Amino acid sequence: MKAALMTLAILLPLAASRNLMGGRQDIQVGISDPRVHFAADTINDFLHDKNPNDNQLHEAITVIEASSQVVAGTMYYFKIKMSCKPNNQICSIKVWERVWMKPTLQTEKVECNDEKLLGGDDHDYKPHGEKLLGGDDHDYKPHGEKLLGGDDHDYKPHGELLGGEEPENLNDGLVQEALKSVTRRANLASNSMYRLIPSGKGTVTKQVVNGIIFRFSDIEMKVSNCRKSDQKYTIEECHLNTNQDANMEKVNAVVFWDRNNFEVQKFEFSV
Repeated sequence: MKAALMTLAILLPLAASRNLMGGRQDIQVGISDPRVHFAADTINDFLHDKNPNDNQLHEAITVIEASSQVVAGTMYYFKIKMSCKPNNQICSIKVWERVWMKPTLQTEKVECNDEKLLGGDDHDYKPHGEKLLGGDDHDYKPHGEKLLGGDDHDYKPHGELLGGEEPENLNDGLVQEALKSVTRRANLASNSMYRLIPSGKGTVTKQVVNGIIFRFSDIEMKVSNCRKSDQKYTIEECHLNTNQDANMEKVNAVVFWDRNNFEVQKFEFSV
């Protein structure tokens, strides 16, 4: 009887612990999720370490797959499409979140492979150069920076151009979501030890196509009180540095929203 009770006393805690450890469950997250941001930063470093001559800024384009599992904390499994030339990268990464620790997020096991192409020579999903849809008349990414005008280089072919370019309020909710992508690109490009965040100054226009194109001009970015190395804070939790001599940058950018994700198509610091 005593032996049976002892066995039961051992097995019950084990069973309870197994109930705490769940199976993997699919979740819905976008590239604006702070855990995806953290994963994308790690992947960017991984790709640079893999190719020391790589000077590109790799950004998350979309989250292809996402799932989570309750462990000692929560383990997130992401498959992310990252921008990269000549071929975008499909990267798998695990992010371990433990809210009682500092930093709260850690990454494990990064793997990246070239995005697979679809189709033959004329209509590759990611064909030669910047053409996405084939043919000389309707390049998705045309020569130079001309995105929407002209007969030969329409961003969207004839019939899909739905609206003209109009001024937009910088504080509009959707504009602010697009600006988050620009802010992240600015931080990747900046040499500052502190994160840059928008000060609220600058202008933006929008144009409705098959989605929306936002054009940001002279967006003022100032250093915040958050160090880049401190991953426990998201950009939204950082505040402007009150020092008037703090560094400031101005940014121009073009962001395309396909009603699902934001893609930074052009980015530069203003002179």
